[in-house]
Amino acid sequence: VLDRQYISEALGEEDLIMSSNVPIEETARLGQQLSADYILVGTLEKLSARRVERKMRTSDRVIVSTSGDVEFSYRIIDVASRMIKFADLFDAQVNGGPLAKSNSPDTALTKVVSQAVGETILYAIYPLLVEKVAGKTVTIGQGGKALNSGDTYELFLRGDKIIDSYTKESLGREERKIGVVEITSVRSKTSTGKIIEAEEDVAAVFKPKRLVLRPLKKANQQQAPSVKEVRKSIEKKRQERDKKYEDDW
Repeated sequence: VLDRQYISEALGEEDLIMSSNVPIEETARLGQQLSADYILVGTLEKLSARRVERKMRTSDRVIVSTSGDVEFSYRIIDVASRMIKFADLFDAQVNGGPLAKSNSPDTALTKVVSQAVGETILYAIYPLLVEKVAGKTVTIGQGGKALNSGDTYELFLRGDKIIDSYTKESLGREERKIGVVEITSVRSKTSTGKIIEAEEDVAAVFKPKRLVLRPLKKANQQQAPSVKEVRKSIEKKRQERDKKYEDDW
């Protein structure tokens, strides 16, 4: 990721270097500036939020519900070749959750989209790499807010590259699942996990860039309720409504 927000300040420092009597090493470093490898472009097809207020007939209680719809088509372009590296469509309906807690539903929806799209791009182009294996402990080359202690990931062993027969473009690598890893600690740039399932000796097959992690289940992600649970919840709400009606009466 390259910073473009303060480019004028950076250019000012470069002019100062060029006009000053500085060591030749500093001048030479000006030629080491990086350009972006990829550019993210996209079109926001839909962004709408609804706030619905319902007043109960039997009381003055007002129930407020918020929901939103988002459609965002995007692609990752390789700057050097202008080839589309990755493309996808984020299409989702968001109910409650972050919308209910925010005074600005549009802002909340934007955060949902950015997080989901960012994670999708990350795992598609730059999956989590295992940088070190020591017994049942693995060191992962990423940290920060993207990972949380308790998250579980599938562990894959990468194989040969898969080449498109028409374009000769690399479509990725063969991957074979060999285990499951649970995140135990997260730091600013790296994380640590423990191998909770393994189909073979992970330490024996480890090589740099050979082991990757794919999301299995977030620790704070709730499972979809079963039909039995849904029916039980509906019945409970019906009983509460009947009781409320009797109290109001």
